[in-house]
Amino acid sequence: MSDVQQKKETGLIAFFANNSVAANLMMIFIIVMGLISYFTIQRQMFPNIEINYIQVSAAYRGASPQEIEESILIKIEESLKDVTEIEEMYTNAFRNSGRVTLEIDPDKDLAEVLDKVKMRVDSIATFPAAMEPVNVRQIEFNQQVIEMSLVGDMTVEELKPVAKQIEDELLQLNNVSLVTVNAPAEEIAIEIQPDQLRKYNLTLADITQAISRYSANYSAGQLRTDAGLIAVRIENQYYNGDEFKLIPIKIGNNGSRVLLEDVAIIKDGFTEGVRYNKFSGQNSVYIQVNATKDQNSIAVSNSVKSYLEQRNPTLPAGMELKVLVDMTYYLKARLNMMLSNLFQGSILVALMLTIFLRFRLAFLGNDRFTGLLFRSGDDDASIWR
Repeated sequence: MSDVQQKKETGLIAFFANNSVAANLMMIFIIVMGLISYFTIQRQMFPNIEINYIQVSAAYRGASPQEIEESILIKIEESLKDVTEIEEMYTNAFRNSGRVTLEIDPDKDLAEVLDKVKMRVDSIATFPAAMEPVNVRQIEFNQQVIEMSLVGDMTVEELKPVAKQIEDELLQLNNVSLVTVNAPAEEIAIEIQPDQLRKYNLTLADITQAISRYSANYSAGQLRTDAGLIAVRIENQYYNGDEFKLIPIKIGNNGSRVLLEDVAIIKDGFTEGVRYNKFSGQNSVYIQVNATKDQNSIAVSNSVKSYLEQRNPTLPAGMELKVLVDMTYYLKARLNMMLSNLFQGSILVALMLTIFLRFRLAFLGNDRFTGLLFRSGDDDASIWR
């Protein structure tokens, strides 16, 4: 037995130095996983943010901010004050509407809290009768992808129906889930003429009752048949100004009638307000496409652009879809910069290895791909190929 005992290398590096097959398998595994990650990783402009917020919104047409607060928001606050998962509560009252924003404890299950909030709000029985149903929803973080406008040298009344149709078509695309059309809300305005009221001896209450009586949907009960129960419902809700014009306000003994158009001016259009959506001096309707936290922004953008190329030639004469902002332009620039930095970094690493190692070892490597391999079995470890 030799007096000089051979020193045995131990550790992870020595294991791979002595097992070239394991080292090569590790190299192949890392390369394959890297390629899979490159082609499947989500590409989004900003990192996803978990938002633990719930929003309760209510609409009450014609109500002042004070009335919104007293008749709606305070009641919502009172019903939710003992929900322990709520950390903060923010209330905003506006004309015609109001909202309550709830900040939820991040350690709690947001879905369970959302159900609890819905139950509490639905149990409130003292809301004003004329208000619209309360909307309770979870606030979600969405990635902005592409903004565009439907442009045309025509009125907004002509542009909006086409924009709504485009919204429906975009939502049918495989990669598109979130589309928003920013167009003025439709409204039927009834402007009462006081002189005509006095002429026909009518009051505002008479007109209100007539509209409620003739323009409404009614449930007429149920019919029991051999096949089961059949619900009976009268569908008589009016949705355009011409139908409202023909509502009878007063009927005389001889059959003569006073119609709504005799005492009021009916305007079938949009809500009053200043419109700022213009594109090069032409009227436009703004359309925005977003991506959910699970979607690839580049794939969404490519689907929308492909749709625009096919849809623009089929639009009515004088209309055109124009892209305003494409956020994937900046996203692709960031990705290209990352790849450029990766390429430059690999060159710098190879150059540094060339200074200390042989040229072929630095740039070509060998079948063990470990850089420096120590051959065991000799008195001294040596670098070999």
